[in-house]
Amino acid sequence: MDTLFKPGEDYVTFRERARGLMQMHPGEIDMLERCLGDGKSYLELGAGFSTVFFAAKVERMVSVETRDAWWESVQSCLNRFKLDHVDLRLAPPEPIAYDALGRETWYQRSDYGTAEEFSGYLSVVRALVEKGDFDTVLVDGNVRCEVVLMLREMNFSGRTLIHDVMPSRQHLNALALSNPRIRVREQADTLCELVWQD
Repeated sequence: MDTLFKPGEDYVTFRERARGLMQMHPGEIDMLERCLGDGKSYLELGAGFSTVFFAAKVERMVSVETRDAWWESVQSCLNRFKLDHVDLRLAPPEPIAYDALGRETWYQRSDYGTAEEFSGYLSVVRALVEKGDFDTVLVDGNVRCEVVLMLREMNFSGRTLIHDVMPSRQHLNALALSNPRIRVREQADTLCELVWQD
């Protein structure tokens, strides 16, 4: 991400370019902007260009990323534009999520990781939700079903959104969306706002 900076580029200009680079369709961007509304705080699970773009919409943002190299790129961008109200956390998977050569074993599987492989990540998310007063949580990272169910178990009262831009990876959201107690309140392409039916 930091290699994409143009000489002398300011945040407003980069933010507009980021809109076209992030992995969200225009309708999804519009929906997330509406959901954030006048929100004060936002928890994003899965960092990227969206972190930089949506930082302008909230007073406080926490974003959690699992990949070290991507975390470094996003952090570099946040530092460059002095987006100090964004707290970017790194929560890598456990060692069992890698093969003997250090390659990710979870990336191409249908589950995009298991609770065991991402136990530390889940602990970080749980602690953030317990301590934070988030208006909105975007679940766009690993172990999505586990995160959505954990938010329900914790009685999270803000907006819960789930997303994946790639139609070939719809299975990542399917586990959560197939739960009979979950209803989609609003949807734009693959971005869904979830509500619980009790």
